[in-house]
Amino acid sequence: MRCWPCSAAAYVAKPLDVDALVQRIRTLGRPLEPAGEAEDGLGLSPAMQAIDRMLGRLAASDGTVLITGESGVGKEQVARRLHALADGGRARPFVAVNCGAIPDTLLEAELFGFEKGAFTGAIKERRGYFEQADGGTLFLDEVGDMPPAMQVKLLRAIQERTITRVGAENPFKVDVRLVCATHEDLHRLVETGRFREDLYYRINVIHLPIPPLRERREDILWLARRFLAEQSDKRGGTPFALSATAERGLLAHPWPGNIRELKHAIERACILSERPQISPEALLGEVLQPALSGALDGETLAGHLERCEKRYLEQALSLQQWRIGDTAEALGISRKTLWEKMKKHGIAEPAR
Repeated sequence: MRCWPCSAAAYVAKPLDVDALVQRIRTLGRPLEPAGEAEDGLGLSPAMQAIDRMLGRLAASDGTVLITGESGVGKEQVARRLHALADGGRARPFVAVNCGAIPDTLLEAELFGFEKGAFTGAIKERRGYFEQADGGTLFLDEVGDMPPAMQVKLLRAIQERTITRVGAENPFKVDVRLVCATHEDLHRLVETGRFREDLYYRINVIHLPIPPLRERREDILWLARRFLAEQSDKRGGTPFALSATAERGLLAHPWPGNIRELKHAIERACILSERPQISPEALLGEVLQPALSGALDGETLAGHLERCEKRYLEQALSLQQWRIGDTAEALGISRKTLWEKMKKHGIAEPAR
């Protein structure tokens, strides 16, 4: 028999809302996937479920995708999810490149490859990342850090679907699904002249903004349990689990480093913990205590749930462009229930 951990999400506020209760049961009724299935899905929050549905539609097209969001929100995971949906189990290549980590002088050679003798040290030819990804997906992370001269060459490669190795004369065709990502505001970079406008519109065919983890707290425990399962597999099947206090601490922490910070916190806790049940101290130590104390001493459970519900509804409405019918359908509640909750929380569409 499989059971699910209890948390604040298991409570239902009064008066009882049948639609909300059914939706909550559906959410809580999802069993924890085995570690091998941790890649499936992107989260429980409305934002990530909406993105997952969008990826299902994008998988059938070859349009360039731009993923934006703060550092550590999981942009590469979204790109890998899109690749998996489009790949259909055919084992096509997925190549991830951090453009900001490659020196400007080497970026062209790394992306397009080079011929033997093309420059000092080129003792043999090398396939670039575009060639390595041929037939699959090329993920260009931190594309906003790309120097202007390289932006021109990338634009040409995208437009013509051809590349030319450094030191070669003849271009050749490549077939790649291009996914770009950045934590920068590319529109602002265009306005300041740091990013080419024509390249911006070429890579911004489909835009997927990923919200930070602090704005989708439904995903925190979902992710934490998957990271715990990964650590359990690495350490001989040790059944790591979070204490109730640790769960509250995770939900209270602002996670400025997003998913990357959460993953590192779980890994560190599993290494340092003397017992399988993870305590708050093992997770974040002194860093976690102020957030945890504030969550326990400065706010009641009812108040915390009210605040979470309001943020949840505002996020869902924003994702659906404030269309009441679509939002209600996405949340699995009636239009009347959504209107009542908006009135209760004082939620109104922002002025445009």
